[in-house]
Amino acid sequence: SLGGGTGSGVGSYLLTALADEYPEAYRISAPIFPSGDDDVVTSPYNALLAASKLVEAADCVVPLDNAALLRTVESTSATTTPVSSGGSKSTGGKPFTAMNTAAATALLGLTAPVRFPGSLNVDLGELATNLVPYPRLHFLSASCVPSTTNTSASTASAA
Repeated sequence: SLGGGTGSGVGSYLLTALADEYPEAYRISAPIFPSGDDDVVTSPYNALLAASKLVEAADCVVPLDNAALLRTVESTSATTTPVSSGGSKSTGGKPFTAMNTAAATALLGLTAPVRFPGSLNVDLGELATNLVPYPRLHFLSASCVPSTTNTSASTASAA
């Protein structure tokens, strides 16, 4: 997450170090931007400072919004079964496991052409070249519609 000090600071440092050490390798980043009602006061500043490093050091950025992940999980769980994994009173009732699953699903869809063989198989360099029209316009929009939650997926696989 770009809202926390460790996620934004260490993540930015590592991304810059990788860019310096391996300039020819493509770096695709998927940071999670903080929501507007975040309880950390400095999260907007951390996200802004880390975003400037993403512009410089990453070749392709797929930003994910924390509030959008929560809305996706809540709308999916409202239509199927209540999502109880990861939510507790100490975390404000946010289902972090389901939110992480939604983010991972979006990234799995993005990297599917890289991971599986076939006629549409590409490498990360081709993926970034095809999706990024200009070097500084490398922030992509991730769209993923989850069709199941963890509970309904595990019920379907058990049947």
